[in-house]
Amino acid sequence: MKSNKQFETLSNRVIGMPAEMLLNCFISGLKKEIQHELFILKPYSFSHTIGLAKQLEAKLTALKPFQPKFPRPTPPTSI
Repeated sequence: MKSNKQFETLSNRVIGMPAEMLLNCFISGLKKEIQHELFILKPYSFSHTIGLAKQLEAKLTALKPFQPKFPRPTPPTSI
């Protein structure tokens, strides 16, 4: 998750934006699965959010080989 350093660098240039808004901007740039779990976990700071996001990304990466891949359903053909 190298983008957190980029985000941190850019966010240090922003003046006058509340920390909560910056945090929301960071979260909105993450994968949807991570966003949903962070919403449930309710991180309390930027560093806490980054730590949780890294853990969630590792969890999702570890679970990926175990997720079944189902073929897409084919639409019915008309006769």
